[in-house]
Amino acid sequence: MSRQWARRLQSAFTMASLSCLAACGGGGNPAVSLQAPQPFVASTYSVPTDVSKLSYPSSYTTPSTSQAEVNTDPCRLDLDVVSYPKSWLGQSALPAIHGAPFKKETIRGIYLKDIMLSDNPVFVGGCTGSLQSEFAKTIARAKKLGVDHIYVPQWHWAAQRNDGRWYIMRAEDSFGPLRDSDLSFFVSKAHEAGLKVIMMNQIQGMMNNDNASAFIPTKSLDNFRKWLPAYDEFMAERAVLFAALQIDAWEIGCNACFYMDDGDGTDAARQLFQDQYIQTIKRVKSLYNGKIMTHANNSWMRDAPEFLDQVDIIVNSLYGAFTNETIQNPSVSNIKSAFKNGGFAQNAADFKSRGKTILVNFGLQSRANALTEEGYLEETACTAGVNQGDITSTVCAQRNTPPDFALQAAYFEAALEYLQELEAQMDLMVFAGEYWETDSLISDVVFPNIGATIRNKPAEGIVKAWFQK
Repeated sequence: MSRQWARRLQSAFTMASLSCLAACGGGGNPAVSLQAPQPFVASTYSVPTDVSKLSYPSSYTTPSTSQAEVNTDPCRLDLDVVSYPKSWLGQSALPAIHGAPFKKETIRGIYLKDIMLSDNPVFVGGCTGSLQSEFAKTIARAKKLGVDHIYVPQWHWAAQRNDGRWYIMRAEDSFGPLRDSDLSFFVSKAHEAGLKVIMMNQIQGMMNNDNASAFIPTKSLDNFRKWLPAYDEFMAERAVLFAALQIDAWEIGCNACFYMDDGDGTDAARQLFQDQYIQTIKRVKSLYNGKIMTHANNSWMRDAPEFLDQVDIIVNSLYGAFTNETIQNPSVSNIKSAFKNGGFAQNAADFKSRGKTILVNFGLQSRANALTEEGYLEETACTAGVNQGDITSTVCAQRNTPPDFALQAAYFEAALEYLQELEAQMDLMVFAGEYWETDSLISDVVFPNIGATIRNKPAEGIVKAWFQK
């Protein structure tokens, strides 16, 4: 749902490596030395997990009162407080909040990331638990945060039939995706709480026929001609289920698929995707009556009114023009200036003039080099660095990357202030990301918490202030 997602999905992961994520404590490769974290000896801060008890910024700078508050067991999720070392806050003071909250009419949302396994919501070897129980906690948390929409993925894998045709595998037949039964539970509980659910599409890669490894098929017209009919059939099948579940809005394209929405970007590929998507959107709308959305970075959409006229919502990720000054001094004002100079407003205004609702999402990993090394750093396994998708047993950028919760908080405050200014020009659906399905700040047994999740971090406190009604 963000550019980081798209970058991540260009790299294939073998199923053996993925299985190790579940069996090796998130370290990704059994050859990597997995050392359990030592109990914190430095001073720590403790944060309430009950959102209604959060007060920004004091809740995030409250020293722990006892060793009992410091959880070193990643399998423990039912916690009253979670703790982290003071050093994880970073080098800067937490930013002040100015102008919050949004006007009452502004749609407020959060988006969830990879959902985890049904019986292993913490995705760590040896841990078990109920994903549905974690979903219930997230929905209650979102409600207290002031959220009225939740954006969720149900990702899948593609595969090839014996006759060479491609198809999209059922979630239940492959590793990792959210099962239909769990999705049904989530949607029903969200609706009971008065929240609307938005569904994104995400297809990770192509499975080998032995179901033991995955890869990204070469970008070629021949492969696009195999992909598009498979995607069309998948959308028709999902449309029936999503209509029955009463999912409120759904992505028609696939910004987080391995070919995205235009293949390799050539004129021939763009035409293929355009022709098929026009047919697909008609088919979906005959089966599904929720709102239809697609991403702003679809390269052919503006010139295809037969497609665009049927779309209700344009998803536009917030982006900025980050200069060296901003990177060296990432203050709220400097980051906000980067957003103003990034072209987002002009792009969103163009779609608004065409009668489209704008869903804007934003997020940032809580690592100290998030601006100096822009992109995605894998959060569950050792890789060589940012935008590197191959799991490695020799280097681990994740271990050597310090967290910086204050930088993430400044980014969120800047984004929310900027979006409030834009509300005078256009109505926005404001979606803050992202959430994992755990409360513990110990994201796994190897790395510090450098992930993009805002759960229990100061950025969540900022979001709460802006989302309150």
